[in-house]
Amino acid sequence: MQPETIETKLQRSDALRSLTMEKEVVRRLRRLGWECVHSCYFKDLETTKLREIDVVAQRDWTKKLQGGSQVARVNLVIECKSVRGYHLLSIE
Repeated sequence: MQPETIETKLQRSDALRSLTMEKEVVRRLRRLGWECVHSCYFKDLETTKLREIDVVAQRDWTKKLQGGSQVARVNLVIECKSVRGYHLLSIE
């Protein structure tokens, strides 16, 4: 049996599975008209460490009214989890 190559290890890694999932979320949201940023960073105010957010998405809906318009904006902060056997949902 030959030793496993780095390519094979990467293809089977949780990191690649997570990245693939994140890219699929961005692809689907963009297809539905959302503006997306993949893998952006922010500074944690408690620890001052840089933290990564998997996907940030935004979409606006505008309704024309007599004499103006009304806008609804929705912002999503999405963490993609690829842990097997767990189903996580957090709404805050």
